[in-house]
Amino acid sequence: YTVGDGQDYQDLKSLYDSGALQSGDTVILYNDDSSLAGQVFAVSGVPIKSAGEAGKIIYQGQSNAVNGGILNLDPAVNSLKLDNITFKDASAGNVTYINTGRGGAIYSATTGSLDMKGSEAVSFVSNTAVGQSASSSGQGGAIYSKNGLSMAQSRDVLFQGNRALGGDSKTASANSLASARGGAVYGGSGTVDFSGSGNVAFVDNLAQGGVATEAGGTGQAGYGGAIYTDNSFLAVGSQSMFCNSNLAAGGDTSGSAGATHSGYGGAVYAKSIDMQGAEDI
Repeated sequence: YTVGDGQDYQDLKSLYDSGALQSGDTVILYNDDSSLAGQVFAVSGVPIKSAGEAGKIIYQGQSNAVNGGILNLDPAVNSLKLDNITFKDASAGNVTYINTGRGGAIYSATTGSLDMKGSEAVSFVSNTAVGQSASSSGQGGAIYSKNGLSMAQSRDVLFQGNRALGGDSKTASANSLASARGGAVYGGSGTVDFSGSGNVAFVDNLAQGGVATEAGGTGQAGYGGAIYTDNSFLAVGSQSMFCNSNLAAGGDTSGSAGATHSGYGGAVYAKSIDMQGAEDI
């Protein structure tokens, strides 16, 4: 990993812990990495890219992360640019503490939209945000950004096989209160923006509401199999955006006295959608 004056580090965690990383530095990865596990990342404006043409994989080691299975961005961090990187097999949802899981790979609670504009050749594969109790939701299987996300002008972006799972009720006649929101991306109260992007794909992502596993309970809803936002989804002027086999599913019940909730927005759940000028959608 090369940063600043060309100093090499064993892994991403060693680099971060060294204190050498500063805003404006570029991190170049020469190997796949599993050193980060819900690491609080407090340096803004740091592009992360792979050395050479073969993309590197950042995946999760052992983690009990509630927020951001790989990167838990400090609220002061408002930008993250990625180049030829895959985030894979990460999860958020601490099994020890009963909490909502937010951002299987990346978590952001910055005051504005998380700026990932201009990212290229980025993949999020098989990441999971899971609630661990009947009152704990799963939000953003790959990315949780509390106040919106911009990946405008990005190229070759893939979200595949990511999951947001609400917590299950395991007591007879008890309801699950745990919804699932954004199988791949959770944008919270802000806009999710892919305007001007090209070759973006959302495939096989799932938002599954909590299940009532015992008789008499009621499941909970799933919202946005790929994308969830309380605001707007924008893809103005985008080219080649592909959504296939994404699913928003309500939680089932095992008992006839219970009820099954609904799923809303198989691909996108948003208050408004603007895709003017988009092509090959």
